[in-house]
Amino acid sequence: MDCDRFKSVNDTLGHHTGDLVLQGVADAIKGSIRGWDLACRWGGDEFAVLLPGTKPEDGRRVAERIRMAAEGMQLHGVTLSTGVATSTKGESLAAVIVRADSAMYGAKRAGRNAVVIA
Repeated sequence: MDCDRFKSVNDTLGHHTGDLVLQGVADAIKGSIRGWDLACRWGGDEFAVLLPGTKPEDGRRVAERIRMAAEGMQLHGVTLSTGVATSTKGESLAAVIVRADSAMYGAKRAGRNAVVIA
Protein backbone atom coordinates (compact mmCIF):
# COMPACT_ATOMS: atom_id res chain seq x y z
CA MET A 1 0.00 0.00 0.00
CA ASP A 2 1.11 3.52 -0.75
CA CYS A 3 0.22 6.73 1.06
CA ASP A 4 -1.57 9.08 -1.34
CA ARG A 5 -0.44 12.72 -1.30
CA PHE A 6 2.18 12.03 1.36
CA LYS A 7 4.86 14.16 -0.33
CA SER A 8 2.71 17.27 -0.03
CA VAL A 9 2.44 16.71 3.75
CA ASN A 10 6.23 16.57 4.07
CA ASP A 11 6.66 19.56 1.75
CA THR A 12 4.06 21.81 3.39
CA LEU A 13 3.84 20.66 7.01
CA GLY A 14 7.34 19.27 7.55
CA HIS A 15 8.94 15.90 8.12
CA HIS A 16 7.87 15.72 11.76
CA THR A 17 4.23 15.83 10.67
CA GLY A 18 5.03 13.33 7.91
CA ASP A 19 6.49 10.99 10.52
CA LEU A 20 3.30 11.30 12.59
CA VAL A 21 1.23 10.46 9.50
CA LEU A 22 3.34 7.33 8.90
CA GLN A 23 2.86 6.35 12.55
CA GLY A 24 -0.90 6.81 12.12
CA VAL A 25 -0.91 4.56 9.06
CA ALA A 26 1.08 1.96 11.01
CA ASP A 27 -1.49 2.16 13.82
CA ALA A 28 -4.34 1.72 11.31
CA ILE A 29 -2.62 -1.37 9.94
CA LYS A 30 -1.81 -2.83 13.35
CA GLY A 31 -5.40 -2.38 14.51
CA SER A 32 -6.77 -4.11 11.40
CA ILE A 33 -4.74 -7.32 11.16
CA ARG A 34 -4.45 -10.56 13.09
CA GLY A 35 -1.64 -11.26 15.57
CA TRP A 36 0.11 -13.67 13.19
CA ASP A 37 -0.01 -11.39 10.14
CA LEU A 38 3.12 -9.46 9.25
CA ALA A 39 3.20 -5.75 8.51
CA CYS A 40 6.20 -3.62 7.65
CA ARG A 41 7.16 -0.30 6.22
CA TRP A 42 8.31 -1.20 2.73
CA GLY A 43 10.12 2.06 2.17
CA GLY A 44 9.32 5.75 2.02
CA ASP A 45 5.55 5.96 2.29
CA GLU A 46 4.81 2.36 1.30
CA PHE A 47 3.77 -0.50 3.56
CA ALA A 48 3.46 -4.24 2.98
CA VAL A 49 1.17 -6.63 4.83
CA LEU A 50 1.41 -10.42 4.59
CA LEU A 51 -1.76 -12.32 5.48
CA PRO A 52 -0.90 -16.04 5.59
CA GLY A 53 -3.70 -18.42 4.66
CA THR A 54 -5.99 -15.64 3.44
CA LYS A 55 -8.23 -15.88 0.37
CA PRO A 56 -8.24 -12.97 -2.11
CA GLU A 57 -11.64 -11.63 -1.04
CA ASP A 58 -10.65 -11.81 2.63
CA GLY A 59 -7.44 -9.95 1.76
CA ARG A 60 -9.57 -7.31 0.08
CA ARG A 61 -11.71 -6.97 3.22
CA VAL A 62 -8.62 -6.52 5.41
CA ALA A 63 -7.20 -3.95 2.97
CA GLU A 64 -10.52 -2.06 3.00
CA ARG A 65 -10.56 -2.15 6.80
CA ILE A 66 -7.03 -0.67 6.86
CA ARG A 67 -7.96 1.93 4.21
CA MET A 68 -11.05 3.03 6.12
CA ALA A 69 -9.18 3.13 9.46
CA ALA A 70 -6.50 5.39 7.98
CA GLU A 71 -9.12 7.57 6.29
CA GLY A 72 -10.99 7.91 9.59
CA MET A 73 -7.83 9.13 11.32
CA GLN A 74 -7.85 12.23 9.09
CA LEU A 75 -4.12 12.14 8.45
CA HIS A 76 -3.77 15.56 6.78
CA GLY A 77 -5.49 14.32 3.63
CA VAL A 78 -3.32 11.22 3.28
CA THR A 79 -5.23 8.14 2.15
CA LEU A 80 -4.12 4.67 1.02
CA SER A 81 -3.98 3.05 -2.39
CA THR A 82 -3.61 -0.70 -2.02
CA GLY A 83 -2.96 -3.64 -4.29
CA VAL A 84 -3.88 -7.14 -3.11
CA ALA A 85 -2.26 -10.24 -4.56
CA THR A 86 -2.57 -13.89 -3.54
CA SER A 87 0.33 -16.25 -4.07
CA THR A 88 -0.11 -19.33 -6.20
CA LYS A 89 1.70 -22.63 -5.71
CA GLY A 90 5.33 -22.31 -6.71
CA GLU A 91 5.19 -18.54 -7.18
CA SER A 92 8.00 -16.54 -5.64
CA LEU A 93 7.33 -13.83 -3.10
CA ALA A 94 8.98 -11.37 -5.48
CA ALA A 95 6.41 -12.21 -8.18
CA VAL A 96 3.54 -11.73 -5.74
CA ILE A 97 4.94 -8.34 -4.71
CA VAL A 98 5.23 -7.27 -8.36
CA ARG A 99 1.55 -8.16 -8.93
CA ALA A 100 0.45 -6.39 -5.74
CA ASP A 101 2.47 -3.32 -6.72
CA SER A 102 0.88 -3.28 -10.17
CA ALA A 103 -2.59 -3.49 -8.61
CA MET A 104 -1.66 -0.68 -6.22
CA TYR A 105 -0.82 1.56 -9.18
CA GLY A 106 -4.20 0.56 -10.62
CA ALA A 107 -5.78 1.90 -7.43
CA LYS A 108 -3.91 5.18 -7.90
CA ARG A 109 -5.04 5.43 -11.54
CA ALA A 110 -8.63 4.76 -10.40
CA GLY A 111 -8.53 7.92 -8.28
CA ARG A 112 -6.56 6.88 -5.16
CA ASN A 113 -7.92 5.82 -1.78
CA ALA A 114 -8.93 2.45 -3.20
CA VAL A 115 -8.17 -1.27 -3.08
CA VAL A 116 -7.54 -3.26 -6.27
CA ILE A 117 -7.09 -7.03 -6.46
CA ALA A 118 -4.37 -8.28 -8.83
